[in-house]
Amino acid sequence: MLTDRQKILIVDDKEANLFSLEQILKETDAQIIRAQNGNQALAASLNHDFALALVDVQMPGMDGYELAEWLRSEEKTKELPIIFMSAVYSSDYHVFKGYDAGAVDFMVKPYNPKILLSKISVFLSLDRQKMLLKQSKDSLALANETLERKVGERTQKLETAIADLKIEIKKRVQAEKQSLNAKKEWQEIFEAVGQMTMILDKDHTIISANRAVLEYTGLPLTDITGQKCHSIFHHTDHAVNDCPVSNMMNSGQFNITEAEIETMGKTFIISCTPVFDDRGNLEKIIHIATDITRQRQLKKELIQAHKMEAIGSLAGGIAHDFNNILSAVLGYAELALKDVEKGSQIQKDLQQIYSAGTRARDLVKQILNFARQTDEELKPVRIDIIAKEVAKFLGSTIPSTIEIIQNLNSRSLVLSNPVKIHQLIMNLCTNAAHAMNEGGELTISLHEVTLEWDDIKAYGKIKPGHYQKMEISDTGAGIPEEIVDSIFLPFFTTKGIHEGTGMGLAMVHSIVKECSGHVSVNSQKGKGSVFTILLPITDAQEKTKQIIDARPVQSGSAKILIIDDELSICKLSSRLLQGYGYKAVFETDSEKALALFSERPNEFDLVITDMTMPKIAGDVLTRKILAIRPDMPVIIATGYSKILSEKKAVKLGVRAVLSKPFEKNNLIKIVQDVLGKE
Repeated sequence: MLTDRQKILIVDDKEANLFSLEQILKETDAQIIRAQNGNQALAASLNHDFALALVDVQMPGMDGYELAEWLRSEEKTKELPIIFMSAVYSSDYHVFKGYDAGAVDFMVKPYNPKILLSKISVFLSLDRQKMLLKQSKDSLALANETLERKVGERTQKLETAIADLKIEIKKRVQAEKQSLNAKKEWQEIFEAVGQMTMILDKDHTIISANRAVLEYTGLPLTDITGQKCHSIFHHTDHAVNDCPVSNMMNSGQFNITEAEIETMGKTFIISCTPVFDDRGNLEKIIHIATDITRQRQLKKELIQAHKMEAIGSLAGGIAHDFNNILSAVLGYAELALKDVEKGSQIQKDLQQIYSAGTRARDLVKQILNFARQTDEELKPVRIDIIAKEVAKFLGSTIPSTIEIIQNLNSRSLVLSNPVKIHQLIMNLCTNAAHAMNEGGELTISLHEVTLEWDDIKAYGKIKPGHYQKMEISDTGAGIPEEIVDSIFLPFFTTKGIHEGTGMGLAMVHSIVKECSGHVSVNSQKGKGSVFTILLPITDAQEKTKQIIDARPVQSGSAKILIIDDELSICKLSSRLLQGYGYKAVFETDSEKALALFSERPNEFDLVITDMTMPKIAGDVLTRKILAIRPDMPVIIATGYSKILSEKKAVKLGVRAVLSKPFEKNNLIKIVQDVLGKE
């Protein structure tokens, strides 16, 4: 009869895990010996006889696998049953590695306490039987010395042993059932893995495949097992170049590869893990393929966004100087046109200069709009009304062989600029018309969608919510795959000279981004293109349009101080103002201008200052001028400024912002408006 309590060794580097195990193992009535690392466990094995060891796999220093190998190497513990427990490792690779290290079982945390106790009960029973058998051997040895006296006792012990053996057999049958249940549980986990998971032999033959493989391939399991993996996924009778299975077999080690499966049109991260038998021979391969197609698309969109941001920064950087140059070109051309003989060749030449300058001014404005450097107020806009206007206009301008189809099923509002929305739709529709030289269908669709968190993963940085989804599609030539990633870049165009600047789609991208939306394109060469735009719906109400003051430009007599580091701008502004009766004084040095104003602050009726200047910037200069004379009207002129918006200008005390390059009437009109309020 056994009198000593059985002992169980539990090994885990986390105190909480040891405490949890102790609470569960109280039901076994066994003595629990704990260890928090491999060295403590080895020391405990020298001082105690254990019926069972529960070992955590992942521990600092000596991990579970190494501890098991040490225990197997010692005579005293070489047959000690070891159950591995892990919260991190759960793949077949680690399970088989555990068995190779000498474990009798491998459990994944969190585990079912009942299952754990059931397994422990079996091994405790086996330990008791082992002790009984040992006692039987001792009794038999003693019986050899006192055979007649002990024969009855021995017979009784044998009968007891037989009864215990029957019980043990019954328990082993139960353990076998539990093992079958564990295999079933493993199969369920195998099927539930979201990635395509297969088990292959060394000849690339598929032994088993989970549900994800069936879903991706659309084939039943019977058509997959027994086939070569390259036959199923690449439709070839031989391994493809850079095959991850072949690479793994060549190296004999775990291999991970990024590969595109053309038959599926998807990209995967493929890992191949070798599994070896007891002799070290390759037995099978665990093949896992994770679909990263969406992640790659998001990466492309991020790279595209960085390109757009870089180009935008470049555009903003050159805008100020370029607008100063254009101000001089347009201004002096306008002055010369006023004095030149009408109908002369010089007038025609000057008109060409003025027209070219106007086109350049509009192009700079487009670039700045693309770069999101303007500070225009966004207003509630009804896209369906603008789309109808564009369709009506296009109906009379594009070839009659192109049919315009409208499916406008939303009257909701979005926050944008109506002119920009008009420009966006017009650009996309015009491009669609150009793609259908021989006729076709141009479709403008608009409806509302609601995007949840799971839906927005394919759309970059937009937020969940209600959106207007606009699709502009054509049945034209389509966009070649090699240029799809470049179509939204500024100045990229496939059109001929004088057919466009290449800013159209860049502007579309900029407008959509400004509205916190998303634009994408789906195109097949020869089958047409579909541009999809998502814009967030707003609850704001549409504002009524303000009546623009159309007063004629009048002459004045005020004295105006002009400050600009460009001498040509100063001279031009002075001439324009003097032509309307104003007295103009200019200064190209902002420090000298401040000194001049400080000496005679009451001499001037208005100050016009450039924003970006060396020494003292326009906003700083304005503060200093208003500190001297708070009632002084100030106009800031700017070709581009990140710092100054209209709202900031008003807060600063500026009466108006004059955008460069400016025309004569615009300059005089703003001056007249500012002085008229005094």
